[in-house]
Amino acid sequence: MTAPFKFSKTPFYFVFFFSSGKESLKDLEKLEIEATNLQSANEDQQRHIEILEQALNNAQSKVLKLEEELSKKQKYVERVERLQQALAQLQIACEKREQLEQRLRTHLERELESLRTQQRAGVGVPLSVCESSAPALLDLLTEREERILGLEADMT
Repeated sequence: MTAPFKFSKTPFYFVFFFSSGKESLKDLEKLEIEATNLQSANEDQQRHIEILEQALNNAQSKVLKLEEELSKKQKYVERVERLQQALAQLQIACEKREQLEQRLRTHLERELESLRTQQRAGVGVPLSVCESSAPALLDLLTEREERILGLEADMT
């Protein structure tokens, strides 16, 4: 009697453990699949992070190059501005010199005309005296003009 009782109870336990083992195996397989999927997603995210970091590094490198170029260009702009100011000062000094030369020319032409008129009239200083003093006066006038121009250039 005890033996048939064992037979009838054994398959019940066996079926219980077997069915619960199947469910555990299915759960384990699901967990393994989920773990594999999570690992794959993690690897994808790591690759994406690396790509983004590389893009960030490239962008930062470009920014540094652009900042260097901007700095160089700003220096060129400053130099051009200084050169333009110097050119403007030179143009002003040149215009003043031209005006001074024009006044001197006009003055010398009047003086020459006056001397010619006096010579024709037979009045005044002989021509040889005028010729010898004219270059000396012209040299003196040129020296003083240069001094005036130098002082005007120092003022600007």
